[in-house]
Amino acid sequence: ELTAPERDGDHDGLPDLVEYSLGLSTDFPTSPGVFVPSLREIGGTTYYTYRISRAPAPGDSAVVVEFSSDFVDWVAGVVMVDSDFVLDVRDPAPASAHEKRFVRVRAER
Repeated sequence: ELTAPERDGDHDGLPDLVEYSLGLSTDFPTSPGVFVPSLREIGGTTYYTYRISRAPAPGDSAVVVEFSSDFVDWVAGVVMVDSDFVLDVRDPAPASAHEKRFVRVRAER
């Protein structure tokens, strides 16, 4: 049970609720290699993608990956793979539509 979901008990920059929702430990720092941004060609179009390696997670929370060009307006990514061990999401807009792009991962209960 998470008593303070926004807390970062292991000081790795990820709130405990995000780690919990990914099936990761809230007690030990998460490796940066868990999160992999990339550019990928899909159907002849290049997209920003974000892959998260994870462990089987509890069913009482969900992870949402969102993209933005300005840190104000965020749009949910398009889920390409959602398995027990991988969450692979792409930006809904082609990479050519934006000069810069930011990604955030948040969890919901």
